[in-house]
Amino acid sequence: MIFGMGFIGILLMVLFWGGLIGAIFPATNRHPAAPRSLSTAEILKQRYARGEITADEYHEIQQTLNLK
Repeated sequence: MIFGMGFIGILLMVLFWGGLIGAIFPATNRHPAAPRSLSTAEILKQRYARGEITADEYHEIQQTLNLK
């Protein structure tokens, strides 16, 4: 016996402290989710919104890629 607690006492102590630590520091997903890939239409809209392409280029690309 360790410090007079016996096996049950040690088990209860480990469970108590483990539960307390688990409640204070909950497990988190340490691996971030993979970013979803954007569709062609979404990329085109973002480029137009950022001013990378003009309205004419936007419509031309849309027609070329059959996005309508």
